[in-house]
Amino acid sequence: MNISPPWQGRRISWNIDYSNVKMMNESNYNFYTDGSRIEGKTGCGIVLFRGGEEIKSLSIRLNDDSSVFMAEAYAIKCALMEAQRLNNLTLPIHIFTDSMSVLKSLEAVNDRFQLIRDIKTILQNLNFSFHWAKAHVGTYGNERADFLA
Repeated sequence: MNISPPWQGRRISWNIDYSNVKMMNESNYNFYTDGSRIEGKTGCGIVLFRGGEEIKSLSIRLNDDSSVFMAEAYAIKCALMEAQRLNNLTLPIHIFTDSMSVLKSLEAVNDRFQLIRDIKTILQNLNFSFHWAKAHVGTYGNERADFLA
């Protein structure tokens, strides 16, 4: 079995993106993801846009003992699994999240959480980019994912 050290793997980076510019590109898959914990209930929401149109949305309930971090990360994992299912693996996939903590965990060399390792494994076969989207500023995709979460 050939295993490379983590520092030799593909580096995951992200950018701050307040706009919906990429939503208008017909060929891009654009996922907005969010996680929340309200009144002891934890869930996540995922919205998929292509060519500026919403084509799929998911609302997923998690175990009540799940943290917001885990909900945010699970939303990203589900979005990527959906991207694998829909995509020919060459089209650009853009993941928009308001979770800076998940983005920082994805960026790190050492992975504390199995869920982050799972995401990194899925990413190995995708043409992807991550974008941090500021929460609660009226960005439609982000607000829609927040509602579903």
